[in-house]
Amino acid sequence: MWDRNQMAARAALELQDGWYVNLGIGIPTLVSSYIPKGIEVTLQSENGMLGMGPFPISGQEDPDLINAGKQTITELPQTAYFDSAQSFGMIRGGKIAMAILGAMEVSQEGDLAQATTNHGIGLRLILPQSLRWAFFIVCGGMLCVGLDQ
Repeated sequence: MWDRNQMAARAALELQDGWYVNLGIGIPTLVSSYIPKGIEVTLQSENGMLGMGPFPISGQEDPDLINAGKQTITELPQTAYFDSAQSFGMIRGGKIAMAILGAMEVSQEGDLAQATTNHGIGLRLILPQSLRWAFFIVCGGMLCVGLDQ
């Protein structure tokens, strides 16, 4: 079985130069540490940040800069901020090429099985209608789904 970092490194191999990529919470946030050299991607967080930087050096954290999983991150010179409605609008509008998300189960067709939460619909349920590619890290395995949009 792969560990968390191995799964994140494998997911990063799916990234293509110039893509805008949403990183979900949990293991997907680790993908930013494994982006291959020569590949430039712009990372988006559904809580309203486009152009997420790497995790901060210990002691230099800014508690106001967090990703959707509430982890501290850094900003880049080109970082843009907006509300979550605009963030989801980018996804629904097809501006985000790929999302890397955790999932409990995914069928070969990309249908998701998720635990219900009281946090609303969430990104995982709008993705199949909105993205070209979704990469799911599924309970120890992975699935890359081309959504043919």
